[in-house]
Amino acid sequence: MVDRDVGELPRGRLPSERSWQLLRAAAVVGYRVDLSELASLMRRGVVELLPAVDELLDAGLLTWSGDCLTFVAEPDRAAVLDALPPPVLAALRTDLDRVRGATRPAADPPDTAVDELSRAVHLVRAALARPGAARLADDLHALLANLLLLKGQSATARAAAERVLATQDDRLADEAAGTRVAAMALSGDPEAAVCAEELLATAPPTSTSAVAAAFVLSNALWDSGRLTESLRLARHRVDTGAGAAPHWWLWQRLGLINKLGLLRRLDEATELMRATVTELAARRLTSYEGNRLITQAQLLLAGGELASAADHARAGVTAARLTGSPLLVPHGLAVQAEVALRSDDLETAVGLLAECEAVRAGANCLPSTTHTWVAVRCAARRHGPRRAAAMAADLAGRALLLAGEPEAAPWLVTTALAAEDTELARQVVRDAERLADDNPAFPTLATAAARARECLDCDAEHRWTSFSDVEQAIARLVAQGMTNRQIATRVKLSPHTVNYHLRVLFRKLGISSRAELVRHVPNSTAA
Repeated sequence: MVDRDVGELPRGRLPSERSWQLLRAAAVVGYRVDLSELASLMRRGVVELLPAVDELLDAGLLTWSGDCLTFVAEPDRAAVLDALPPPVLAALRTDLDRVRGATRPAADPPDTAVDELSRAVHLVRAALARPGAARLADDLHALLANLLLLKGQSATARAAAERVLATQDDRLADEAAGTRVAAMALSGDPEAAVCAEELLATAPPTSTSAVAAAFVLSNALWDSGRLTESLRLARHRVDTGAGAAPHWWLWQRLGLINKLGLLRRLDEATELMRATVTELAARRLTSYEGNRLITQAQLLLAGGELASAADHARAGVTAARLTGSPLLVPHGLAVQAEVALRSDDLETAVGLLAECEAVRAGANCLPSTTHTWVAVRCAARRHGPRRAAAMAADLAGRALLLAGEPEAAPWLVTTALAAEDTELARQVVRDAERLADDNPAFPTLATAAARARECLDCDAEHRWTSFSDVEQAIARLVAQGMTNRQIATRVKLSPHTVNYHLRVLFRKLGISSRAELVRHVPNSTAA
């Protein structure tokens, strides 16, 4: 416990009396503060308030959230309210009622362009700002954490969940722990998988936190190329997680359906989708219809049903936006872009990719293999193989692309070779073969790896036959471990001429060492 008056803490962090006055007025307005409303309450112009606003921002007490100011920490706001004498607090609230009476009630969200989740977040925050909210604060923050997670606001969702966990309220701890680990994963925190493993080891198998942790860990295993383990965990939790919170039950199912579709296990995925649709209707989880439609669109795309995939994706994106959850919106847009690209409508595909990026810029969303696949092919169509190869070389999730798109490995090899990036082509082959070796249960991976290897070998054979007899002879002798002087004796040339021919070979192959040259010599041990 802190041994000084908590009400003095915020004031001690402020540089001036004017910022303290502004902070007290803001605390009365609520957790989320409209600057115009605050100016009306203080009977000042907005411009007059700006210096004090800057001081509060610099002190870390307030922050911008969209077009409103919000308190960084709810305890700071509570401390400010506690420090106000009751008569002053009552008078300020009377003034605030007068101001709002001339505009709109605090609890009413804006009437235009407000989705369901934004409206719910507004209502929860308004409830937290009301007098007497302290007794319900933990429940409200638990609800807020879930809402913010669905909106892709992972940092604030995690903070709300951790606030609930700090209270050690057993009623709320289970779901708060699940929300926290999911928010960590959504923001890309590398500790998310470790946290998920710890939860799985300690939480009851049918608890919400265990189901959420399994979802996170299954995705982490998939990201690392351990596809068999990822599916095994996802299938197990689909069977055991029916008693968890409904939204986590649903995410577990949608995640498994998506993975099965990417691996072309279409019969199993379709059957699970049918059962999910039936159970969604029975549970009346209408707010998740957009996410379900987008997942089904990806499944239809994997099955080659392009028109139906595009229709489901459009409907899913519309429904998800009305709900206010962007988590799968880039997936839905990417499905539409893929259909457009296959129809040779490059302009539409590029526009949809730009829309994907705009969504991702405003929220944390789940990664989309389809988006990556469309983006690299659009780059090749618009700017040529060099641009596409550069994108592929920088892809942190290249293994995910190879796992989810059977055509990706041979296409990337061919594109890399067209860009004269032989090393990238060889790396893609190695990645594809490693993925197939690590996951022998999925023949599509072995087929893709074999096709990629064939593309590379055909190119190598073509290059080899284009070399002169002298160049081939020198390369073979290099592969036998001979020095330039030894090679010169065998081919009856000077060492200088042998060195010249080696430089020509290096330039033709885009390499820089004798070891790399050996890999291009047919039937050599390193080829």
